[in-house]
Amino acid sequence: MKKQLFLWTSMVCLMVTASPSAQVISKDPSLVGVWRMHNLQTKDAITIVPLTGEVKLDTTKLVPGIFLKIVNEHAEFTNVYISATAISITGYGTFDILPFNKYVEHVEKSYTNSFFNGKDNTLVYQFIGNNYLILSYVNERGGRVWEVWKRAVGENPYAVLSTPQQLSETKTNPIPKGEKDKKGIYMAVDEMPNFSGGQEGLTKYLQTNLHYPQLLVEGKIAKGIVVVRFVVNTKGKAEQIEVLNSLAPLCDEEAVRVIESMPTWTPGKHQGKAVPVYYTLPIRFVP
Repeated sequence: MKKQLFLWTSMVCLMVTASPSAQVISKDPSLVGVWRMHNLQTKDAITIVPLTGEVKLDTTKLVPGIFLKIVNEHAEFTNVYISATAISITGYGTFDILPFNKYVEHVEKSYTNSFFNGKDNTLVYQFIGNNYLILSYVNERGGRVWEVWKRAVGENPYAVLSTPQQLSETKTNPIPKGEKDKKGIYMAVDEMPNFSGGQEGLTKYLQTNLHYPQLLVEGKIAKGIVVVRFVVNTKGKAEQIEVLNSLAPLCDEEAVRVIESMPTWTPGKHQGKAVPVYYTLPIRFVP
């Protein structure tokens, strides 16, 4: 039950439809995957019918935002901020499904809102089809917040910010150096792992060794970015490879393969000592 959010049919649940063109609500959508928050262009993008409590979403009045929610099959979530060149973790934790279209996020760490840090946050959720998710919860001031998320299927998670002004107006809190997860793996350190030749060397390695799957070449059915997270251990070896943003199974496999085949990195260091560190890498696939 942890692995998926199911659409409950109880009459007390919120009903959601999309306008102007209605979409069929999926009976078994999954939360697992990568979701991008979308901002509301106007307040009437979400409306609630007074008598029925039905929630309506006008998808034409949504603008892609700069936050992603990454959910894996182990009921773990990671919230991230994305810019044109980087991904920064803003929070993470686990979740459990509750009855009546609710689930609770056990927030292990929140770097953007200390109110939720280390607390449980109960949310009301509703899917529209398989690609839209509406979340509602009570914030620290007692007000109800509505969020709209769209499933990021094969899209470039970096194609978000159109102007430098948008980036400068975005406030995020960086992960403190020395922060570790429950497994003892560091999220940020004094000296991050370094590929031979730096960023230029890493780009060259990917350009030389990454191959678009031949079975997909003719159809050109997959174009976009696979986001991979892995651990650079104390000996500089890439391990514990995990696909955060899937594009297509064959592309995912190729991304993992090229990470597994990497030469040894210079390991990350904290307080002068080599430590295991997470590293997130976007890999672009173009037919």
